[in-house]
Amino acid sequence: MYRFVFCLILCLLTGTIQAQDLRMKRKTSTGLWGYQDYKGKWIIPPIYEDANAFFNGIASVKRNGKYGYINIQNRIVVDFIYDYAYSIEADGYADVIKNGQKKRIQILGSPTPSILAFSTFAKQYVESKINTWQQKGRYEKTIDWQKRVNVDTRNAKIASLTKEAELLYLNQKTKPTLSLKIQNYDADNEVFLIESSYGQLLVPVPIDRAPAFENSWDEIKKEPRYFIENDYPALSEVKFTMPRGDVYKYSNQASLNYVVADIDYQFDPIEIEFPESSQPKGNQVISKTKVTVGRSDVDLNIPQVSRQNENTFAVIIANENYQQEATVPFAHNDGQTFSEYCTKALGIPSKNVHLVLDATLNNIRGEIGWMNRVAQAYDGQARFIFYYAGHGIPDERTKDAYLLPTDGYGSDVMTGYKMGKLYEQLANLPAESVFVFLDACFSGSQRGDAMLASSRGVAIKTRSEIPEGRVVVFSAAQGDETAYPLMDKGHGTFTYYLLKKLQLTQGDVSLGELADYVTQQVERAVVTNRKPQTPTIIPSEAMGRRWRELKM
Repeated sequence: MYRFVFCLILCLLTGTIQAQDLRMKRKTSTGLWGYQDYKGKWIIPPIYEDANAFFNGIASVKRNGKYGYINIQNRIVVDFIYDYAYSIEADGYADVIKNGQKKRIQILGSPTPSILAFSTFAKQYVESKINTWQQKGRYEKTIDWQKRVNVDTRNAKIASLTKEAELLYLNQKTKPTLSLKIQNYDADNEVFLIESSYGQLLVPVPIDRAPAFENSWDEIKKEPRYFIENDYPALSEVKFTMPRGDVYKYSNQASLNYVVADIDYQFDPIEIEFPESSQPKGNQVISKTKVTVGRSDVDLNIPQVSRQNENTFAVIIANENYQQEATVPFAHNDGQTFSEYCTKALGIPSKNVHLVLDATLNNIRGEIGWMNRVAQAYDGQARFIFYYAGHGIPDERTKDAYLLPTDGYGSDVMTGYKMGKLYEQLANLPAESVFVFLDACFSGSQRGDAMLASSRGVAIKTRSEIPEGRVVVFSAAQGDETAYPLMDKGHGTFTYYLLKKLQLTQGDVSLGELADYVTQQVERAVVTNRKPQTPTIIPSEAMGRRWRELKM
């Protein structure tokens, strides 16, 4: 290990290799060595009896009592025939010991030290393209721009650009022409050994054609194909076409290990200038507002706790895209980020968290059924979280409130899921507690100012439902109020401050503290709308005052 640390310091001082070429070697409890990246992921599994640091993409390792050399794809560059093999040096040579004699050999297959890792190349390429794509066009309406640039479309664009980056990377980084040198022929297995700049290749050639293959080596047409392995270019296959047309191939398909870069992005804020439309006397006043696209501060740096809440279960429904009604801005982002907080900040196992995007009526029924089955199986020892972001609708006649599934109609409560029924079902669960979070309004408004049903011109004050059992309900707004989006954060206002408190406290927060914070912050955030949004917290009578001390 001291040798590795010394070599690492020397490399950094001399600049002989780039940071992305480094691999940290690790010894396991079995006494074997392998290589990890700096996140702790195994790049090369622990299968070697000894291992030295990588230099210029090559490392000496020990297997079955002998030393040889491998590349960063874990392919053999030099066979395991030496008593000891020193690390490769900047000139491409290395010292080796065999039968007590020390000599210096040239190592084939050293990649250029300055080659860039695919993940670095892709991040630079995709980020530059994304930052251009996500800008609002000069003649593009804000509502059209928000539909074009959101979490879902961004992810699709990133996937497309990453594929472009892969093709461009392989085209640029696999030049110049592949170096190939024919070596020995194994007559028993009818295989040629070919030395290449990517390591040793085995090419099957029938024994009756082997002499012709070797004699016409210089005239053979060699066509390589590449792929990305362990973040660097590697050979997928090489097609060898002889002058008479016979074709033989080296193929890596049997052990293909394709690695796609995991790229995390945070977009720059966008500043948009537009005229205020309500000024008197035709005066145009130009104002400025800031709109953020991509991930906000609560989407990043989500706290990760070690504790595990094995008996806690969560159902998260995020309805953004409706078949018959207007979309709900940022609902998907609300649900997806809340799901991450459940697993990371609250320590809920991922198998205990059901995230449903754009739930239909049957989807909602199915999730309530799942909660009931879990509660029965855990015999009263389970805890539940139910989260909903989407449209809510009122019954104009009875003033009852309904969740609106994505296949429902805003003008027909028969297509909705009645809140009174939901509360009854949750109250009947044999559970320690059920916490409900509703980022929706039930007045007939959209998330914003417009009315959901075009025939309805005023908001309707819905009847307050009081839950029973061991249920506590957090709702984004009171009966006739609107739940507003927080445009610069990419979330519903209620959900943003709910997540923010979980982030600030690393999930260790009581319901009372959470209620006080969310209520205060939401009221402050929407005061400029000149319309109130007052979060409400409704505990069941059975909870009494003790609900404030409970934690999620």
